[in-house]
Amino acid sequence: MTLSPERKVRLLLDLSQRISRTLDLQVVLEDILQALRPAVAYDAAGVFVLNRAVPLIRRADPNLIAGMVQVGFDDPRADDPMLRSGKGIIGHVIHTGEAVNVPDVRVDRRYVAGRRQTRSELAVPIVSEAGVIGCLNVESDREAAFSPEDAELLEFFASSAAVSIEKALLHRQVLDTQRIDDQLEVAREVQSGLLPGAPPALAGYDIAAVALPT
Repeated sequence: MTLSPERKVRLLLDLSQRISRTLDLQVVLEDILQALRPAVAYDAAGVFVLNRAVPLIRRADPNLIAGMVQVGFDDPRADDPMLRSGKGIIGHVIHTGEAVNVPDVRVDRRYVAGRRQTRSELAVPIVSEAGVIGCLNVESDREAAFSPEDAELLEFFASSAAVSIEKALLHRQVLDTQRIDDQLEVAREVQSGLLPGAPPALAGYDIAAVALPT
């Protein structure tokens, strides 16, 4: 079904209501998949967001993914090849910024099996002003399950969600910075507590000292 302006407005309203209520990245990603389910029929889906502190060329970095949510998978893992090494269709989409619609994953060399039942897969990039920040992916147990209209709809969702994902990433960065600052302050207090409160008094000597916590 072609996306009419009215349908786009309804979908965007539902998505906006879901993802605007929180700055928690994990909750935002869960809400995206929940809002997507009535619009695109899928048997499994996932949304993956890159850690912007890790360059794309460092594909083996275990911190490559800042957040991920998957539904319909038997054993979702954040350390599988498509995430850690940039392999698979999801890795291809993140690396190239191109949407991919695969009618039969069994004959696509890029595919890395995430579930045995999958026969077709559709994945689109999540793009912000900074570039590709993630991927939105749906899978089906049927061959050629996704149409060009489904791809258009998925790209619409990814585009609409990008701003909220960026806000959640920034919020997480602020919290991480605050947590580091708090830990440094505790370390400074501990370091100061190990030092004597006053210089020792020795006859014939004037002793002074200053400690600068690092």
